Amino acid sequence: MKRLIQTILWWLLVLLVLAALAGAGWAAVTLFHYEQLDDETHLAAKREYLKALPDLTSRRPPNIVLILFDDLGYGDLGSFGSEAIATPHIDRLAQQGARLTSYYSPAPNCTPSRAAMLTGRYAPRTGLTMIVFPNRSPLTVAVKLGGQNIRLPAEEITIADVLGASGYATGMAGKWHLGNHSPSLPNDMGFDEYLGVLYSNDMEPLALYKNGEEVAPDPVDQGALTHHYTSFGVDFIQRNRAKPFFLYVAHSFPHIPLHPSPEQAGRSKGGRYGDVVEDLDHSVGEIVAAIDRLGLGDDTLIFVTSDNGPWYQGSAGRVRGRKNHIFEGGMRVPAIARWSGKVEAASEIDEMMMGIDLLPTVFDLLNVPPPPDRYIDGKSALGLLVGGEKSGHEELFYFAAADLMAVRTRRYKYRQPFHVPIGAPYGVYSFAWPKGPWLFDLSRDPDESYDISELEPEVMAAMEERMTRKLLEMDRNPRGWVGK
Repeated sequence: MKRLIQTILWWLLVLLVLAALAGAGWAAVTLFHYEQLDDETHLAAKREYLKALPDLTSRRPPNIVLILFDDLGYGDLGSFGSEAIATPHIDRLAQQGARLTSYYSPAPNCTPSRAAMLTGRYAPRTGLTMIVFPNRSPLTVAVKLGGQNIRLPAEEITIADVLGASGYATGMAGKWHLGNHSPSLPNDMGFDEYLGVLYSNDMEPLALYKNGEEVAPDPVDQGALTHHYTSFGVDFIQRNRAKPFFLYVAHSFPHIPLHPSPEQAGRSKGGRYGDVVEDLDHSVGEIVAAIDRLGLGDDTLIFVTSDNGPWYQGSAGRVRGRKNHIFEGGMRVPAIARWSGKVEAASEIDEMMMGIDLLPTVFDLLNVPPPPDRYIDGKSALGLLVGGEKSGHEELFYFAAADLMAVRTRRYKYRQPFHVPIGAPYGVYSFAWPKGPWLFDLSRDPDESYDISELEPEVMAAMEERMTRKLLEMDRNPRGWVGK
């Protein structure tokens, strides 16, 4: 009997070794043959669409400056309630324009949020739902093994594509995080000029690039990044003031690790995190000062926001949750719009808006049609910003990676089941237990503290129906091509 057991164990070991070798062989073959393919049909349609756009230079449409922070929370600015961090330049911008108090990032983390914001399409439409990592990262290997995209598909149309084809000078400074090689680099996706880093500042290698050329090798001096981005922005505005321009400044901070400039280190009452945010405030002040010094305030729409909620540090303000959460704190972020003489000064706009609305707003500003071959999920916010109109959205959907997790209407929010940590939060014996689905009344309960699904069963059923309808639509046509 003992010999029989030894034989069985031996063969089990052999089978396990063979299975491991087979798995390793499959992984090696998959990685060797991995190639993200672009959709040639829609890439050709993109080129035709952009080629047909009129040159609007002679009409002098408004300049657009988009400033995006990385992991800045809803409550991290003075104008949104912070008492620990001083942000006088951004607060002044809010006094000169509007605070958007129901503005959402399109995703609760970096890459999908940026992909959706630049294309006007929910992240699953772009096929880029996972965070992009450097090539040598094991996480990139895992993404490739899963057959996922590692860069923004070349057929996607960005804000910069549309504005560049319409005669704008287009420039970007900062964190790209949508792929590290052509055809998905900033200069491939509509930007005439680029200075920045390709990843989050906690990833390696982290070098500074200018139009595809490395100008500061890894490890880049992170304490100088905000200065580099600001200098590029001010110089870009000065050089292009005679024609319409689009400037996108995508800051690397306050994403961790925190690196304030030497001049700012140790000065904020909000600690090192506050030092970094106050650095960003100075950057906004310099860019806005350049616009006003050149007399471009009446001709420039400035939009300031964050790619998602705060991570380890930072404040989500009055709302529940943080980065990577589908609770409000993961996606409701501060936003400010200034366009002198157009956006009402010192106003507050509490209408629903999301990052996917920026490209449709550009279509409206330029009076040009959207591309005919794809669905644009966003709605123009021009009337909301300058005309006091209601949001174009009856509902907003919350995606985490490729999964649809929640839907919000003007009053209610439906949340899919959520795995709540049970036990010691960081102990060996902690685990997650599914709870939900939940229904929240955001008009009375903005921090999502009370499930009212039993109190409002008809509303609950209607919200579940909205979710089901969207899930079916996304399953039938995940990339959102017209006519499919």
